[in-house]
Amino acid sequence: MSKLVKPTPAELMEDTGTGLDYGTRPDRMPGYLVPNDRFYVRSHAPTPAVDVADWTLRLEGDGVRQPVAYRYDELWNRFPLVSVIRTIECAGNRRVLLGEEFGSAFKGTQWGRGAIGTAEWTGVRLRDLLEPADLAPGAREVMPESLDAIRARRPMPLAKAKADDSALKAKATSIQLIVAKYQSTAHELDQKGIQQQDLLRKVKTEEDNFLLYEHKREEARMTDALDQTRILNVAIAEQPGTPALPSNSRWLVFGLGAVLALAISAGAAFTLEYTNPSFRTPSEVLSELNIPVLAAVPHYTHAFAGNGNGNGYSNGNGNGNGHSVFVNHDATVEN
Repeated sequence: MSKLVKPTPAELMEDTGTGLDYGTRPDRMPGYLVPNDRFYVRSHAPTPAVDVADWTLRLEGDGVRQPVAYRYDELWNRFPLVSVIRTIECAGNRRVLLGEEFGSAFKGTQWGRGAIGTAEWTGVRLRDLLEPADLAPGAREVMPESLDAIRARRPMPLAKAKADDSALKAKATSIQLIVAKYQSTAHELDQKGIQQQDLLRKVKTEEDNFLLYEHKREEARMTDALDQTRILNVAIAEQPGTPALPSNSRWLVFGLGAVLALAISAGAAFTLEYTNPSFRTPSEVLSELNIPVLAAVPHYTHAFAGNGNGNGYSNGNGNGNGHSVFVNHDATVEN
């Protein structure tokens, strides 16, 4: 039979061998907050069986002038609940690793790295429970006592039992004020940096304007001095240079000219041949007019003078002198 009520599966917890103490496996940690099912267990005796219906918390002793008792449900309903995140560690944590370092085993539970855990704890503050008990002025300590078989007890200074989180809250507030101050300073530095950049640009502009003014003033001074001495201020002309001659070869020019002449000649001949409307062969007459050609007379033009007897075209007085013109075309005779 297990000595503990809480389940301690091997995949989540490390067994130290006592049957009462189980450490958290570091490789099963989901984050910095340890869940309840794998928070380490440190116990000196088996877990006692407690019935919450009959259980009471009693505050009594020499330092209490008004003993009080609280039921379980009264703790939840009468006093405010507070949640805090705290880390708890057993004093013997890493005892095995310490023994390996020094070469000898130390007495006590053989803890590895698992006897430590951080969690969010919710409950009633001890100082709220002590206030109705009307503690005596000479009270110095609170001695909590367990319900297990050995009735384990550990003393606690009364100042610690009555302490609250006001100091931590004050420290947190102070830190927040410091952070806010640094943020404000950083914002001011950013603004001053922007102003500095604006000033630098303005200084640069003013410097350029001043240099331009000095340059213009120096030019005006030199011009006035030259005018007083009747010296004309002229710019230095560049010395003329010899134009560069073409570097092309004569043979190359002649070759390009010949090619260009041949191209122009061929183009002119093709144009004249294409635009000539006359018939040059009997086949052209047959193809264009669809008329058979009986004979073809070469094209020529002949003009001569002679004595006409009035036949033909004459220019004269009867039998006078004149001239006749015959123009013969292919298959056409004018007389």
